[in-house]
Amino acid sequence: MVKYLKASALLIVFVSTWFHSVGAQDAIYEFKWPSQISKLDPSLPTLIEVPATESSKFYFPYYLYVPRGVRQKELVRLLVEPNNTGTAVDNFEVHRQAAKELASQGNVRLLADKLRTPLLVPVFPRPTTVYTQSLNRPALLAKDDHLSRIDLQLLSMIQHARELLRSLGVLTKPKIFMDGFSASACFVNRFAALHPEVVRALTAGGINGLPIFPLEIYQGNKLPYPIGVADLKELTGAPFDAESYKRVSQYVYMGSLDRNDTFPFSDSWDDDERTLIAKLFGREMIPSRWQHSQEIISNLQLPIQTVTYCCIGHDPGPVLDDVVAFLKANEGDEPKTIAPHQAAVQR
Repeated sequence: MVKYLKASALLIVFVSTWFHSVGAQDAIYEFKWPSQISKLDPSLPTLIEVPATESSKFYFPYYLYVPRGVRQKELVRLLVEPNNTGTAVDNFEVHRQAAKELASQGNVRLLADKLRTPLLVPVFPRPTTVYTQSLNRPALLAKDDHLSRIDLQLLSMIQHARELLRSLGVLTKPKIFMDGFSASACFVNRFAALHPEVVRALTAGGINGLPIFPLEIYQGNKLPYPIGVADLKELTGAPFDAESYKRVSQYVYMGSLDRNDTFPFSDSWDDDERTLIAKLFGREMIPSRWQHSQEIISNLQLPIQTVTYCCIGHDPGPVLDDVVAFLKANEGDEPKTIAPHQAAVQR
């Protein structure tokens, strides 16, 4: 493992001499930390690969993308997008490459570009034994030394990235932005319930019609994680922080044509969880379970905006402008909502 070097001690020397092409998007300067460390050029988009750093309490690498034009010496929000490989595979290189592409290409990079803020993408594997990339219950309970408490590992990555950015002249605000779609939407939505004190705002789409509810009991039924928060103290040693959660702005959305439902799959839910979900919220994701979830959330008086987009399937692309608008609106400390770009059902 590469030992952690304090940001204040970094010698900033540019050694990378080649570009990484990303199609229609601008070429990226790539280098690895700490063996290839660059003085940040604000006129160039930059991708930094940070290896697993056991001394800093994270056991997998992460990618840090810094867009062109990021303001130096001014406070910006760090954007975090968990990786979502889309399949369970024990070959770690598959997950690493998918995370790298997520950080350097397509809509996620474009989101960081539009926000003009640094982007952190962790390289968490999704082995065949546990669905880590959705941060479900088995992921939170994983006992393997490296897979244990990946939520805490992400917190460590965030702190490490802040110090690295500071060494490059980019100062970050204490609370982060998060974005995710499908499994990574579940991750950010659940991460905010586990660690609301570090999240300012999040956007989560294609979330199976079932975001986590900040409730211990619903209709006389205990709601265990990740359906609710009844047993967080038992699982993590810390109770649900309801006061901090009230200050997390959330934009949670589904497409009316989305049929990508994890309900039938055992790697996402166990039999007890499926029984409880079917009983309380419904087996059918769209429209019944999602509508039920929206109704519950609307009665909680929390800064959670839920939106159903007409005629959209399991695809975050058409919603990108609204994701940008929501995060920009919530740059300050006061929760804000937005008007979606198209006719949509809101609650």
